[in-house]
Amino acid sequence: MLLVESLESTLYAMQDYFESHGFEVIRARNRTEAEAALLQPEIAIVLIELRLEKGQGRGGLDVVRNARLRRPGVPIVLLAWYASPELREEGRRSGADVVIEKPCRLGEIAEIVEQLMSGAEPE
Repeated sequence: MLLVESLESTLYAMQDYFESHGFEVIRARNRTEAEAALLQPEIAIVLIELRLEKGQGRGGLDVVRNARLRRPGVPIVLLAWYASPELREEGRRSGADVVIEKPCRLGEIAEIVEQLMSGAEPE
């Protein structure tokens, strides 16, 4: 799993949660780290925060687009605060399979991850 999140406390909390549930987690805190991590062959799913760095606004969408180009069969989850219908549509057009509105429980994200990994449509 590639986990892309700029807020370190959130990044480490999510890493701990997913590792405790059997996932191998590769962390990235920004676009540069995410681009490098996308080259690793063991990535089975990608979770990306929409707002990665100050001043970049929606930098996560750039990572979504690049991830979709580099890893066309890998599920992509975009995490966003205040995910309006327009943002959800933009996320899907960019290549995200699912857009999840934050805040949410890690268990909710894990359920969606499991569904995507099994090939099922998330509910």
